[in-house]
Amino acid sequence: MTHEQRVAIARRASDDVHRRYHPDHEALAWRHIETSTFADLVNAMPAREFQRTTRSTLALLAWWKDPARVQQLLDSLGLTSQQRATAQFEYPVRAGCARCMGRGKASFTDVMLDFDADVVAIEAKRTEKLDESVKSWLAKDSGTNRAAVLTHWLRCLLELDGPTHEYEDLVYQIVHRTASARRAAGERRAHVVHLLFSDDHVDEYIHASRRAAEALAPSGSPLFHVVVVPTKKGAAHDHVAAASEADSGADLVREALLADRAIFDFDSASVRWTSASK
Repeated sequence: MTHEQRVAIARRASDDVHRRYHPDHEALAWRHIETSTFADLVNAMPAREFQRTTRSTLALLAWWKDPARVQQLLDSLGLTSQQRATAQFEYPVRAGCARCMGRGKASFTDVMLDFDADVVAIEAKRTEKLDESVKSWLAKDSGTNRAAVLTHWLRCLLELDGPTHEYEDLVYQIVHRTASARRAAGERRAHVVHLLFSDDHVDEYIHASRRAAEALAPSGSPLFHVVVVPTKKGAAHDHVAAASEADSGADLVREALLADRAIFDFDSASVRWTSASK
């Protein structure tokens, strides 16, 4: 793959663009902003994503800025032969359809990389623990809507036919991210990648991903991967952390992202576990 193709994958040239989606809740639809540069992508992100340096979005964007890092991730996933990709940030998939009648917040995948033959759903984590289980999520609804939403993910998108109680030990976020990946991929091969910017909770993510692969991908698709990027505070981290708490903090954080200032120091990505080798 040429240098120009690597840059196209990581930063999108004018014909392969980043898309940053925004929900229009009243219309139950989404509009997207197409950006041809990394600066446009950063400026399209809402201010809340830059309120703390511990937010995964900030680490993801700082890491994404360097095309070599993205290329190294793709190499580790065996996707070097792919020639084109569109990176879609905050990729939305509705929580219901006419068949299941589910209603609620859509699933927004951090990055959906759309290739000719593969679709890669990337969920970035800075230091976050696993989200709640399906069972815990369902218990918060005294009615039937959440059960309908779960049916949407499992039946309508993943085309699974087992009783829903068999999936109650799974992490709910992983369920709808997996369904989103399958929805985006169609007949192509789908991947669900947890991109961890710390060594915190790695074993928990591996266990949750392995369980999801067994329950949600009995035929081997989608593929699940847990990738760790060892991350330390960069020279500009403490200044940016202090700036993020000010009224104009988001603008200052954006400036740091766009300048040659190291908020984080990243080591090479390594695949800690993949269902491709199970």
